[in-house]
Amino acid sequence: MTPAEADRELAAALERHKNGDLEFAYRAYLQVLKQHPDHPTALHYLGLVAQQTGHVLEAARLLRRSIQLNPGDPRTYNHLGQVLFQQDDLDEAIQLLRRGLEVDPRHVDTLNSLANVLKKQGELQQAMDVYRQVLDIDPDSVPALYNLANALKQAGDPKQAVGLFRRALQSDPTHAPSRLNLAVLLEQQGEFAPAIEQYRALLERNPDHGRALSGLLAIRSLEPDPQWLEAAERLLAGRTLESEEQVKLHTGLGKQYDRMRNYERAFHHFAAANTVLRRRGAPFDVEQVRDLFERLIRVFSVEYFANLTAGGSPSRRPIFIVGMPRSGTTLTEQILASHPQIGGAGELRSISDMSNSMSRAYPECVTGLSPAERLTLGERHLASLTQHAGAQALHVTDKLPVNFIHLGLIATVLPGARVIHCRRNPLDVGLSCFIEHFDMKNDFTHDLHNFGEYFIQYHCLMQHWRRVLPIPMYELHYEQLVADQEGETRRLLEFVGVPWYEGCLEFQATERTVMTPSRWQVRQKIYSQSVGRWRNYESHLQSLQRLLIEQGIGLGETA
Repeated sequence: MTPAEADRELAAALERHKNGDLEFAYRAYLQVLKQHPDHPTALHYLGLVAQQTGHVLEAARLLRRSIQLNPGDPRTYNHLGQVLFQQDDLDEAIQLLRRGLEVDPRHVDTLNSLANVLKKQGELQQAMDVYRQVLDIDPDSVPALYNLANALKQAGDPKQAVGLFRRALQSDPTHAPSRLNLAVLLEQQGEFAPAIEQYRALLERNPDHGRALSGLLAIRSLEPDPQWLEAAERLLAGRTLESEEQVKLHTGLGKQYDRMRNYERAFHHFAAANTVLRRRGAPFDVEQVRDLFERLIRVFSVEYFANLTAGGSPSRRPIFIVGMPRSGTTLTEQILASHPQIGGAGELRSISDMSNSMSRAYPECVTGLSPAERLTLGERHLASLTQHAGAQALHVTDKLPVNFIHLGLIATVLPGARVIHCRRNPLDVGLSCFIEHFDMKNDFTHDLHNFGEYFIQYHCLMQHWRRVLPIPMYELHYEQLVADQEGETRRLLEFVGVPWYEGCLEFQATERTVMTPSRWQVRQKIYSQSVGRWRNYESHLQSLQRLLIEQGIGLGETA
């Protein structure tokens, strides 16, 4: 085989490779290498086959050899960079990709890969700058439009992200990831009709698109097509699905059966979704929770706060909305963010990141913070509020529910802050946590007994905070808010220290992107259907009910 014949063989095999015939391509590349062992293109293409079949170490070896033999092909640097990305060797991936850009600074695939690595490394702004470089070169690059849209969504700019997803679909109407992400983002913004349109478009092209089916089934305002239910049940029964798709389909079906009042069938699917989640995650460790909460109680004692010298930021800007997940924190923030003097920052990680960043053991290390250190930490959170909600609002909410864990730290570094503690019947909370899903370490929501064990520890910690916290805390009962919306809203605004504003009663009209599972609820007027919902599933909640009652937590209590 002459070099020219080898090149023709490789070109023909590559076309088959692009069309998915990996076996043919593999044999053809090997045949060329038998006669030309150092053919850089054959090594390169064989490395791609190895990458696509999961043999990343072999892929890296072949691609490195190809670069040694032909350092002038930017494509090889790009593909090796992708392999290193798969191996989580991000620093070397960046070095390789930058070397490829020295060969061709306008190679859009390499630029896009570099931006992906930077994004995974946490350099979000740098990544977005590189995606924009790609679009300067190729304004219709679907990968760059899609990736920049996702980065903007992560950075808190959903409107621009929507525009970029739409541009990607203009370039390639068949690009399913852009359509799916657009649908989800529209739903989070409360634009349910356009979201439904996008989900439907996905199903028109692929009737078995599991994520589109689950998305449609989860929208409360939509009367489901019986064919969707049949298709979802068929997908779950007929073939092996990825775990994430199983979870979403089971959850979507469960919600539809719940609306149809077929509660036994609904619970079957909710339980199936949680079985998948338990299998793929680490088991819940209640002792880890108990140990942390007992240490918090020991450190943040009455004596600790009595002896705390001046320090921290005295700003009255921060408002923390805390409680168990699904206790009404999103609704509370939506009500407050409807006030012209209050901004809603959503669920910020700054307080939990603050506790994780402390070099010594937390929470014991907090006792050693100097006044200057406490001030620095407090100002760091204030900067995060400004970043996410702007500088105009007099007050800004942070509604990460599990910040209830860190109320001692908050009172230490932000002594001017206010806390709103959202409370709700624990059986309604437990059921809702079982239905919805969260991204948490040591997750307690996938098993009702685990939920009960966690709730008991939470209940004890909140009793402690009520006794010792020197900062004001308002107890907001979800059931009272539903029963007396105006009265409870007036008391809430009075606690925050802002004048009455009628628009807070029409919170559903406030345009905000809501990332949590409550995005549907906050687009509706307050309704009472969620109060006492647990009774529809009473037979499945009896053991949880007994566990809570044994600890003195009755059904009439909310925390």
